[in-house]
Amino acid sequence: MSVLIRPYREEDVPAIMDLLRGHIKFNADNYMSTPAVLKVQNEHLPSVMLDLQNIQVNYGGKGCFLVAEDQSEGREGILVGCVGLIDKGDGVGEVKRFTVDPTVHRRGIGSKLMKGIEDYMKKEGYTRLFLTTLSIFDAACGFYDRTFTLEKETKFEGDLVDFGYERLYAKEIK
Repeated sequence: MSVLIRPYREEDVPAIMDLLRGHIKFNADNYMSTPAVLKVQNEHLPSVMLDLQNIQVNYGGKGCFLVAEDQSEGREGILVGCVGLIDKGDGVGEVKRFTVDPTVHRRGIGSKLMKGIEDYMKKEGYTRLFLTTLSIFDAACGFYDRTFTLEKETKFEGDLVDFGYERLYAKEIK
């Protein structure tokens, strides 16, 4: 599969929102079956959509937002992945909204998006990258386990016990 990794454009926002909605639905269908988890996921969706309506503001400055655009014949221009970088100061960046369309998982798109973020970070003088995810997301954790260092795991309790653990991954940028 041929993809182009590029900075987002304002006209990409509806497709990015569709991609994230599809990602959230995939997670709900495959990982989140308890009422407590579904409730939290449904409460999370509006904040994700609001974040994406303001990409320039939320990922501006030294941050960035990249998309993976399918270049395959007959699929040119379809967005199949995205990732955002938020500048946390002191050379540290946080990855947010890292998503690959589940229909094209395991084709190297996530690796290409992450390389795009790391190349940008090197150019901008970043030294450290981190992200958080939930242990119930097997595919994401598998990818992060191969490309990052797991620094911390925090077990959820009470209504959130079904989420498992929140995992903090990090990577030095050289």
